[in-house]
Order: sequence, then structure tokens, then C-alpha cells
Amino acid sequence: LVLGKGLTNEKTPLPDFTGLSFAQAEQEIISNALNVGAVVYDETVTTTDVSAMAFIWKQIPEYSPNSRVPVGTPLYLWLTIDSTKLPVDTLNPSLDPLP
Repeated sequence: LVLGKGLTNEKTPLPDFTGLSFAQAEQEIISNALNVGAVVYDETVTTTDVSAMAFIWKQIPEYSPNSRVPVGTPLYLWLTIDSTKLPVDTLNPSLDPLP
């Protein structure tokens, strides 16, 4: 059984999930009344253990400052362990490639 408020014009902020783990993103998704549409792991994620270390490098809808989307919007998330896929300004210092 699935209950909902039906169609609404209510909007919620769209967070930037870039650099977050799936677990971290899932918390934000729930707290912003959004839904997971699909999760896609790239070729670097080969096992369940590796998937726990993966982080989001791409999302749709794409983030932009002050963006808002309808409540319940599905989010499509791409995960990797390849830090070169992240924009430079979102790199976690622990993920920075060696000089």
C-alpha cells in the first residue's frame, strides 16, 4: 500500500549530491521529500565492498544554486570511486589524486 498527497504544486530544495556516498545522499533525499529514481555504478565499482566506498559524480536533475523541484521528484544518481570524475571544487581532500 502506498499513500501520498496526490498531485501538488509544492516544491522542495534540490541538494547537490556530488561527492556524497549513496547512504549520505539517501538521507538528504528522504529529508527533502524526494525519491531515488535509479542508481548507476560505473565500471570502477566491481563488488559490494567497493560500492560502499563509491560517491556520486553525476545527478539528474542537475543541481544549480537555489534550485527547487516538485516534491517526490525521482533522482538519478551515478556513482564511482574514480575521483577524476568529480569537479575540482567538490573534491574531498581525502580523495585528491597524488601530485
